[in-house]
Amino acid sequence: MDSFLSGLIRGDGDALQLSEPERRLLEFALETFGEALSQFLLAGIGAEEAAQGWLFTVTFVDEQEVTHRREIRVEADEQPDVVTALPCRREPLVLLALFALLFERGDTPVAVLAYSQEEVLRLLGWKDNLEARLAVDKAVRCYAGLSYYEVGHQ
Repeated sequence: MDSFLSGLIRGDGDALQLSEPERRLLEFALETFGEALSQFLLAGIGAEEAAQGWLFTVTFVDEQEVTHRREIRVEADEQPDVVTALPCRREPLVLLALFALLFERGDTPVAVLAYSQEEVLRLLGWKDNLEARLAVDKAVRCYAGLSYYEVGHQ
């Protein structure tokens, strides 16, 4: 199946051009999480502006083989005196780097993932400078400030 994410890995067309380490993170996501979850995790990648919200439809079959559909809305939390936004541009790659660190370490899922800027920048293949460090911090704040709501089901 040819998808937007596969096109990013190949460097097709006018899409966001990724470095080799960023491509490896995308390949990691597709191999580890599959296409559908990777698309969810990478929502906003390459977008020049943050969206107001995302709406995802999740379809699944239960133990009795009944098909269910859920709609999930993702929004940035409103915080006083703080500009909040959904992740965009290269910010979703930071989330993948954090997942890669978790898997690389073999840690069991925990409520807090301790990481160093150097580890994340290494996985992303970004130069270690103030701009890159601020970009990682901004991306982490974006994801920490997201809320997920079920908006309906059938």
